[in-house]
Amino acid sequence: MAASHKDRVEFITLFRDEYPERSREDCIKAAGKLLRLAATHGRLAVDECNGPAWTPARTADESLWRWTWDTWLARRTRDTEQKITRLCAEWGLPVLLGGDPRGYTVKVKFSSGLYNTLGGKSEGYGVPQ
Repeated sequence: MAASHKDRVEFITLFRDEYPERSREDCIKAAGKLLRLAATHGRLAVDECNGPAWTPARTADESLWRWTWDTWLARRTRDTEQKITRLCAEWGLPVLLGGDPRGYTVKVKFSSGLYNTLGGKSEGYGVPQ
């Protein structure tokens, strides 16, 4: 489910409130990047659950094609998770990454303890996707 404009603005505002010592522009830039990466991470989780959008005709090359798609998906997911982890580390923000697209696949633990997930403080704040 795509995040609404309101959800994105709320997240950016919350992110800014969590880091009053940092410049407004830096906070907005970092929060925006985190929102984009979380959306990509969520789409990749959906792709992993649904499988490829199309499958080739039954041929000898089908297993090679499937391996290539799975490899691409695993690499893209790994790269996205590394970017998220790196960004959060720069801000001293603990992050939890999940693979279930029915909920938030990226959750951060703000120092204020604010949360919007069913897991409460231990799960943290889900980044809108």
